Amino acid sequence: MGITLTERLRTIANMVDEGCRLADIGTDHGFIPIYLLTLGKIRYAVASDVHIGPLDKARENTLKYGVGENMRLCRADGMEGLGQDEVDTAVIAGMGGELICRILERAPKSVKTLVLQPMTDLEDVRKKVHKIGFTLVQEKIAREDNKFYIVMKARRGACPYWSEQDYLISPLLLKDEQFGAYMDLKISQASHALEQLEGSGREEVIKHFETIKTCYEERRKQWKQCRM
Repeated sequence: MGITLTERLRTIANMVDEGCRLADIGTDHGFIPIYLLTLGKIRYAVASDVHIGPLDKARENTLKYGVGENMRLCRADGMEGLGQDEVDTAVIAGMGGELICRILERAPKSVKTLVLQPMTDLEDVRKKVHKIGFTLVQEKIAREDNKFYIVMKARRGACPYWSEQDYLISPLLLKDEQFGAYMDLKISQASHALEQLEGSGREEVIKHFETIKTCYEERRKQWKQCRM
């Protein structure tokens, strides 16, 4: 029996291109590369983590599922442990956006495709992806345990113009069936923040959340129009 992935991990795995050579950065238990190798979707994988505990678990799983010949385990910080031209695709998932941005700054030139799932700071991650010469080509929403996770896919190449609103709420998400529910949550969160700030006198912060809420409302309206 193969590995059964959660909705979040399955969404990430589904974005990986068939036949690629994959680096899973911060691999944890190695589930994504092992899953893809058992399906025959990828040729080779590097499972990298800075901590020895997750790598020990990943090693156990490679033996359990018989993929050790096509998967190298690597203890390293970010992409530091990757060999020259060893991989062409990198998955970086389940980390804060600030950490993902730092890791992306040292992406090898051989990496042509990124699959990212930041837990925070999505806007900053999108900006960093474009800044380092990649183009965002797909974004999907994974819903798991009543939480929403955004998974991004990018390819190396010059990016089109994106507005500040685009970076806040990606236009690529307008294609997702769950976008309306996701926007409802974000609008509710922004409204709650404004209620908490009422009477505080923190005008700049209030204006910030008002701008964010307006962006969310406009994107949700745009999504509804696309579906008519």
